[in-house]
Amino acid sequence: MILMFLERIYWEDGLRLDSDILDKSNLSVLERLSTASYLPANLNKGIVSFDLDVESLQTGLILIKDLKLYLDEKNFVFYDKSYPLSLQIMTDKLSDEIPLFLNIREKVIEKNGIKYIYNQLSLSLEHSYGFKHSIQIALFRLDRGRLVPEIYDFPLLTLNHYYLGDIFVKLNRTVSELKSFNRFVFSASRSYASILLVFLINKLERELKFAESNRANSYPKQIFDLIDDIYSLIQLNLDKVEELDSIEFDFQKPLTKLNLLADRLLTLCEYRKINNFIRFELHGKKYICESFPEEFFVATRYYLFLKRKATAPANVRFENKNALRITSISRNKNIVALSLSGVKLVDVECSMINFTTRFDNIDAIYEIQKGSEWDFILADSSAVFTAFEGSENFDFFIAFS
Repeated sequence: MILMFLERIYWEDGLRLDSDILDKSNLSVLERLSTASYLPANLNKGIVSFDLDVESLQTGLILIKDLKLYLDEKNFVFYDKSYPLSLQIMTDKLSDEIPLFLNIREKVIEKNGIKYIYNQLSLSLEHSYGFKHSIQIALFRLDRGRLVPEIYDFPLLTLNHYYLGDIFVKLNRTVSELKSFNRFVFSASRSYASILLVFLINKLERELKFAESNRANSYPKQIFDLIDDIYSLIQLNLDKVEELDSIEFDFQKPLTKLNLLADRLLTLCEYRKINNFIRFELHGKKYICESFPEEFFVATRYYLFLKRKATAPANVRFENKNALRITSISRNKNIVALSLSGVKLVDVECSMINFTTRFDNIDAIYEIQKGSEWDFILADSSAVFTAFEGSENFDFFIAFS
């Protein structure tokens, strides 16, 4: 019996690449195997990892430290770090936006007597037609001579991306804001939903901690879904549910969607927590505080905050709480009152209170003792006191928890 072997012969720039060489020709074989599971069936491209030297951006230098991605038609490309992959940007450019393109040219190189097909990578500021691939992978802007990363949407297969550093900072801040929001605002009127919110916040905090230290094994949608659960829970339990467009995750725009949802959640917390402080507004010689939110009436403790204005002399201090005779405006016309003594104020150490909104230059905090005078204020949904000597140096707030 005669066995026939057929060997496919390839020619590249006049060089014969036989089957033995082709087995070794692709330097990315192992890399392909290790990242084969990253690309979902519904995507034909995506970034596996992308890191650059952030400090170099201060001088206008874009220096790539790590880059692995799939291009169109699921071609895997990676930077092997055998040569510098960088681009110096002239900081006197007229354009504020700086796009970054990755250019790929296939070359045949010889190493230790073996010829390899090799992807040679380079960077440019515009699409280059002389390459096999030329695709935008990042966006920057010029800010006083330095480069600042901007969001550029490209399918992101992991959280191993340089821009995620800023988003992680925002998300960790969001966790802190959520804890304060839940403790001082949400729990006051939505006790059952607050219990679920505690669980979701703790889960998000754990996932963020893991994702930051294991970026290559974490995914944008995983974090997005957790934040979306929290956002939806708060939205459904607001007094007035506003018509807001729901934010759906988009695999083609992962950074934009994740950043947008985080901003929405922060805004929601900040908008609601501002109700934790109601300001006295000066009308003529009267300081009036009214339009209390619903949470105000189910709170358990109430406080008076005095904040020294930035324009006030540095040596000004508020030392006479008896000057504050806070009463209701109408004192509820259906009830006869015999006195206008004002609510009683008890000194409180600033360090003993932790509110969702933190003010600088807090001069004094008093706890408001509940009594008949406070009942009038609650009934009328208003509070008032007369301006006194030195009151122009302070802003006054009623806070509640």
